[in-house]
Amino acid sequence: MLWQLFHSDAHQLEFTLKPGQMVAFDNRRVLHGRREFDPNSGAHHLQGTYLDRDMLASRLRVLARTTA
Repeated sequence: MLWQLFHSDAHQLEFTLKPGQMVAFDNRRVLHGRREFDPNSGAHHLQGTYLDRDMLASRLRVLARTTA
């Protein structure tokens, strides 16, 4: 039953990104994965990083003030 929930189209989002785009998500609340690499379909790159929540919240507040 859990497997069916994970693989249900109703519970999945899939993104095709253009050069220069990125997706950010809270890994504590999101189960994520990726499709297998197919050498015939082109380049495939995945890069991860970790952020401190307080630092991120602070930076977002500064950006909101300076771009408003």
